[in-house]
Amino acid sequence: MNERDLSSMDARLAAALATGNERELASVAGEAEAAGLPELAGVLRSRPAAELRTLAGIAAAGQEDRELTDVIEEHLPYDGPHSRDTVIAAAHGVSYLIRYLNNATQSGTARHTLAWANTIDATVSSVKAAVYGMDQLLEQLSAAAAAAAEDPTLYDAQSAAAERAAEGARVARELAARLDEMRSAVVTWEGFRCVGGLARQLEDAHSLSARLGNITTDD
Repeated sequence: MNERDLSSMDARLAAALATGNERELASVAGEAEAAGLPELAGVLRSRPAAELRTLAGIAAAGQEDRELTDVIEEHLPYDGPHSRDTVIAAAHGVSYLIRYLNNATQSGTARHTLAWANTIDATVSSVKAAVYGMDQLLEQLSAAAAAAAEDPTLYDAQSAAAERAAEGARVARELAARLDEMRSAVVTWEGFRCVGGLARQLEDAHSLSARLGNITTDD
């Protein structure tokens, strides 16, 4: 598939996601598979258009003026219902949004996306808030791994058959410990005060970015 064909497929995919056209998504999935993109085809076939649209950060047709947070809340309401699928979708969404930010702030695009100091500040502030939230998430993932260690159905896929159950419990306990240790790298608390970790560094960075602005013709 040449560059023009890829561009055409990309445009069809974006339009299908915006309109929620499941038939067109199925057609694009077939095209992707034929083009040697089985992973993309699998994702398109395994999830409904609304969920794919949320993961891709694409607004539905007629919703272009809505805040992204409103669109996310519509498809992944904070108060639920929560399920295994919504948790996985949200985690995938985090990965996608970081990927988007990395692409949108590289040197070629930063000349216009990060031209204003208040954009840098707003981005630092939101990333800081996300990092603070990682403390609770890691704590809860650690607790879940510790609970999994007590599940008799748990096994370690890399162990010999006779050791799979015992090793599964051991690996789960090790995972729980590693996740708990990671919390101090994210944020270290002294009472209710953040004193260390990436969150503290972002606090310091935000204290600097918040001081910056740009002179405009209206000033």
